[in-house]
Amino acid sequence: MIFNLHGLGFEVNSKNNKFLEYLRFRFQAFASKIEKVDVKFYVEFGKPSLNLSSYERMSHNFYSSQNKFIIKKENVTIFYDLNKNPLNVIIYFHPKNPKHLARFLLKGKKNTIRDYYEHFIIWRGIQNTLLALLEQRGFSVLHASAVKGNEGATLFFGLGGVGKTTIALDLILSKNLKLMGDNFILINEENAYPFLEPITLTKFKKKILTLKRWKQIIKKNETFNSYFPKKNYSHNSFCDIKNIIFLNVSQNNNLIRINKSKSLNLIKNIMKILGETPEFTELNMIFPKKIMKINDKIKFYELSYKNLEGAKKLITNIL
Repeated sequence: MIFNLHGLGFEVNSKNNKFLEYLRFRFQAFASKIEKVDVKFYVEFGKPSLNLSSYERMSHNFYSSQNKFIIKKENVTIFYDLNKNPLNVIIYFHPKNPKHLARFLLKGKKNTIRDYYEHFIIWRGIQNTLLALLEQRGFSVLHASAVKGNEGATLFFGLGGVGKTTIALDLILSKNLKLMGDNFILINEENAYPFLEPITLTKFKKKILTLKRWKQIIKKNETFNSYFPKKNYSHNSFCDIKNIIFLNVSQNNNLIRINKSKSLNLIKNIMKILGETPEFTELNMIFPKKIMKINDKIKFYELSYKNLEGAKKLITNIL
């Protein structure tokens, strides 16, 4: 199967038909017939037989040898061969441990397998690699949610749990906006590019959004934990960035305009925290990042909010 993510062509191969069926649904909007492929992924179900004697151990789970790299994590081993053109990435998935059996018992086979496909194969093996390659092409990856209106995109930036997804979901339901992403957004100097993933609908989001909102979410999608937006929306379309809003949970509702210098510092500090996690540190060693550039026309805000309704009233004025 061949896909196109904002000009980056990638192909995924596996002998596991169930996984390929899931992947086809997961990346359906990126399906493509392009001839040029920049990276080929091979997904193997089983432990790898890799000889590490010729590799230098760079960290606890990271090995390097002449433009070949190996990252070993729980249940998955990822092999990168930069000598091949296109780039070859082999993902070995081997969930044989007590935690795996416990998940089966608690969640059931179907949900467990779907979660494993997402977390270990797609997220760790495929998605993170694609994001790293896009950064080498001049994109910047922000840990943000984003909604698209008539005048452009508004991005909500912050660490996990600050309310990026909750606010974005409420806005697309109440203001008829389009969701561009709830976890990562790609940007260049002045444009935002969609990057959609399955949305984790936590108990906190259920409580905040209320039953009425949940009925709207379920009605708009095929399944309870579905994908945004609908099938007819192009995942490769982009638009101008209008606002970038930095979120903070507070005892008061307050929205203030901030300058570009402070905004860049906030972005760098939060991305540094993310970049220092092993997942991203190892990939940054394989695929070095380029410097982020942001257009002066974009407006920057800092939003401190106590509740969702208060935040929405303040945000509505600048959308």
